Amino acid sequence: MLLRPISLAQQLEEVRISTPEEVRENTRRPMLVPLEVVAWPFHKLSSGMERGFIAFERHRVRERMNLWTEELRHHGVEVRLGGSGEGAGFGGGGTYTYRAGKSNRLQFLGLETTKDYQEFGIQWRSATPAGSVIAESSYQWRPDENFYGIGHNSVRNKHSMFALRQTWASLRWEYQVKGRVRWGALYRAAWISALRGATRTLALPTRFARI
Repeated sequence: MLLRPISLAQQLEEVRISTPEEVRENTRRPMLVPLEVVAWPFHKLSSGMERGFIAFERHRVRERMNLWTEELRHHGVEVRLGGSGEGAGFGGGGTYTYRAGKSNRLQFLGLETTKDYQEFGIQWRSATPAGSVIAESSYQWRPDENFYGIGHNSVRNKHSMFALRQTWASLRWEYQVKGRVRWGALYRAAWISALRGATRTLALPTRFARI
């Protein structure tokens, strides 16, 4: 039997890397087996996140969300996500705006968080050549507010919680001088009450005796 030499092309074909798995296997840096075991969950997590980002872009989720919010805004509806300040929890709500012509607008607001913080409001705005007249009112319920004392007498170890209920109504007139410069007049009436918070750690007569 005659043996003929193997050509250079045949030798290269035998060592050619042709699949993604082979590429990763041949380009992976040497790693000890224990380190590979430790890194395996992180590798799985990162690869799953990468697939999620790719699917997010492939299905144009961001563009669809923008079109959806623009369509809602066209009908006067705007979705709001987020909290109502520090410690209020995550929440959401929205606004509805009714336009009566080009110069009159009526807007309703409603927000609530996972910690039962609530805010509701209504605003009427009428624009005239002499300025804008704005009548608005708001109700807020904040069941767990931090209190450390009054002014310079506040101390961390005197921390307590209280519930705040406030309602206010206002009427204002404003005139836009130029750009963002405005001047006008405002009248506001507010009704505020401090109650025991959900943690029941506030002694109202003691804490607010001098307020």
